[in-house]
Amino acid sequence: MIIWSKPRIVIMFILILVFASAGIETVIADQKGGWPLVLFATALTIIFIVSLSTAQPRTEVLLTQISQYPKPITLTGRRGRGLFLALASSMIALVYLFGLLSSPAFLGSVVLYTVLVVVFGAPALILAAATIKPNRLTIDAEGLTHKNIFQTRRWEWRDIQDFRAISAVTYGERIIKVKDKIGFDDRNAKKTARADRQKRRIGASTSFPNHFGLSDDELAYALNAWRRRAISDGDRY
Repeated sequence: MIIWSKPRIVIMFILILVFASAGIETVIADQKGGWPLVLFATALTIIFIVSLSTAQPRTEVLLTQISQYPKPITLTGRRGRGLFLALASSMIALVYLFGLLSSPAFLGSVVLYTVLVVVFGAPALILAAATIKPNRLTIDAEGLTHKNIFQTRRWEWRDIQDFRAISAVTYGERIIKVKDKIGFDDRNAKKTARADRQKRRIGASTSFPNHFGLSDDELAYALNAWRRRAISDGDRY
């Protein structure tokens, strides 16, 4: 997830105020289109709050998880975050659905509103499904498994190394600050153009989203600790 700069935060805050005030005034005046504006402002507010939220350090939880080795542990993604984003996306889809139903039946406007309903409605369904069945990260003595609603990926400790929090993504000359992403090097990663681009952008051959309640630095530290112990035990035997 992108970390918002101060100018973007100010712009977003102004947009929320503009849409909220316009919507409320329209509703009070009993004019058409007020509630869609209120819905849109509410959706922007939810996205704004979720984007600014950061996992707080949980040292005791981290130490407990590391001490569980070699007993497998499973980290489950936060449901609340996905639920709020699904709600926000569905609100925006409803706004455009209202526009589709109330606008004149011109082909251009019908196509535009239909596309926008799909663009925001599909992510809402995916996020809702992810809330019901959140991401899972299972860590054991042999490696780790990341599972989401689309796929399951498995890595062995000997094939991966150097877990780190991804704090920035590079696009040409542009550097964008990000959070909630863990990167690492996978020697079995396929050598493709897409993989090369990812390596240049984030400095790691493989990554997965961190929606597990621990901060990025804490999760990377825990994974590195598990890997060191697993490799050490493997060499011993």
